[in-house]
Amino acid sequence: MSTSSAPIIIKADRIVDGRGRVIQGGSVVVADGKIARVNTAAAGTPTYDLKGYTLHPGLINAHSHLNWKFNQ
Repeated sequence: MSTSSAPIIIKADRIVDGRGRVIQGGSVVVADGKIARVNTAAAGTPTYDLKGYTLHPGLINAHSHLNWKFNQ
């Protein structure tokens, strides 16, 4: 039994796609908790409208603590 919910559409003024492109006025579609696609144009009514913001999808765990010392 699948409990699929409606996709989440996130619209932003700029989307950095991770391939060297910046998409102006695009959207990211999230389905079943994963990025399904990055559109170059808005795809329907946005769930979240991030007007004025830049979005870089997929980097939720890509951060570091440069001054963190291990085994202190």
